[in-house]
Amino acid sequence: MQENATNFNSKESSIKSFINNYEKNPAILVQLELLCSNEKNSNRHGQINKRPPQLTYNRDIDVSLADWVYCSIDLGYLVTRELIKTKAKEMISKLNPDFKASDSWLQCFLDRNNISLRKLTEKSKLQMEQYQTISRKFRAHIRDKILKHNIQPEYIINFDETPFFWDYLPRKVATPKLSKSATGWKRGYHKSRSTLCLAITAAGDFLRPALILKRQKPYVLQSINDIDLLLLHSENGWVNQKIMIEWLQRVLLPYVGRNNCMFLYDSFEAHISDEVLNFLRGYPNIQLGVIVGGTTSTDQPLDLKINKSFKDICRRQSIHHTNSMLKALQEINAFSQAQKPSERLLESNFSFQYLFIF
Repeated sequence: MQENATNFNSKESSIKSFINNYEKNPAILVQLELLCSNEKNSNRHGQINKRPPQLTYNRDIDVSLADWVYCSIDLGYLVTRELIKTKAKEMISKLNPDFKASDSWLQCFLDRNNISLRKLTEKSKLQMEQYQTISRKFRAHIRDKILKHNIQPEYIINFDETPFFWDYLPRKVATPKLSKSATGWKRGYHKSRSTLCLAITAAGDFLRPALILKRQKPYVLQSINDIDLLLLHSENGWVNQKIMIEWLQRVLLPYVGRNNCMFLYDSFEAHISDEVLNFLRGYPNIQLGVIVGGTTSTDQPLDLKINKSFKDICRRQSIHHTNSMLKALQEINAFSQAQKPSERLLESNFSFQYLFIF
């Protein structure tokens, strides 16, 4: 009996009970093997729990927390383990100050309420069909408004923001196959992020571009402003209600004047804030079209063509500028101590000036 218990990795009393009932229920052996395999796997991972731990708070709070998780999932929120822990502390700490939302508590909570943590997946086929239906209705609605107000193509305006980095590093660089890493010279600006605001009309004309810098005070451009760039600033370098209203006052309104206009942008929170919407209500000649979240890949013209092309141009220019600066530093022998020519370069007939074709 003890040898069987060792083989099955289970208690001797459990083996004895199953053997006594085997004649009445022959299928009990399958259940025994399943039980033992589960215990063995649980022991291997150190996660075996003979009994679930008792709750140190009211069961109703546990049910309310589970309802909050399910409702948040239905609304489309990204519910993470950290978010569940934070909400649990908020609900439970009032009655149990010693409560700690540990990993073991979280796993038991998920098991009790049939919830699992899984990797984020792409949109399902049903969601895609719903978004396509919304997109068709949105386009029909915008088309009707344009025809009703007789809006000309030069006053159908699409607005969008795109992140702008002072250094656009290449996605891939050439390197020997056996090398362990792909290295290159960085100037340190590849993490300096700002926001570029672009607006384009249906006739293909660009409005005045705006660049939002991460600054506390306004920045004065030192070079000649050939493109009439509008420089704005915010604490995080992103668009907020104040920035949006300032852009409307300084860019959109002077361009539109009293002409009927269709203004299209996405449902970013700064775009649809009460301050911005109240400001636009004062201009009845501007018809507002808010692109529904999840449909910008099909209904946002700037996302379809302009933004990617713009970033590709910036990346090419950034690589050209970096390599040209590196060439200039090597010509004045600034890297004589840090970087020496390779043996292959010394044995060849080429020199530095022929290596750079930029």
